[in-house]
Amino acid sequence: NKKKDASSWMRTIYDFTMGILWLGLGVFFLFHKKWGFDLRFSDKEMTLAYIFGASGILYGLFRIYRGYKNK
Repeated sequence: NKKKDASSWMRTIYDFTMGILWLGLGVFFLFHKKWGFDLRFSDKEMTLAYIFGASGILYGLFRIYRGYKNK
């Protein structure tokens, strides 16, 4: 039982950590131009960057929710 509790706690920490990282990555890809980072993307690549950014935010929120739900 103690081992199961430790494993559950580690999974929760992992979910929160990965959620924050994915959320940060998504926000970075959506707002990198406003923050002065020039990644030199073409128009087609910018579209993919925005899709990736939005997906990263959604996935990050999901991981944070999953960590909260298991807590």
